[in-house]
Amino acid sequence: MRLDQDSREQSEFNMAVSYLNRINFIFYICNDAAKNLDMSAWWHGLLNLQREISTEMNEEDEKKINEFFIKIEPLISKYHLDRKNGMSKELYFAMHNFEMYLRKILKSSGLQMKVKEDLLTPEEDW
Repeated sequence: MRLDQDSREQSEFNMAVSYLNRINFIFYICNDAAKNLDMSAWWHGLLNLQREISTEMNEEDEKKINEFFIKIEPLISKYHLDRKNGMSKELYFAMHNFEMYLRKILKSSGLQMKVKEDLLTPEEDW
């Protein structure tokens, strides 16, 4: 018999630090790949980042991500088939915009930096 999510005993440990370390490492990979114009590594890094932050996404975010996939997938496939002609500006800027969108999700979720209200403690709590 399976327990309900609410009835499961909660651990005193969590994976918050590990989660943030993974996200940080993925950003490192994405930044390095973008800097080196390694479109394949950048694309897969962005997909990995999207999977990691998928729990922070709302329905609107998921629709927008799907639009990015629809736009980028044919461009990255063409890039893989015909690398001798290099990368198109359209592919570069589509991936750049996708990464910026993912970063905005991180920021709005408080994963990139805590919002001001979370950082301040009222004086009466001191």
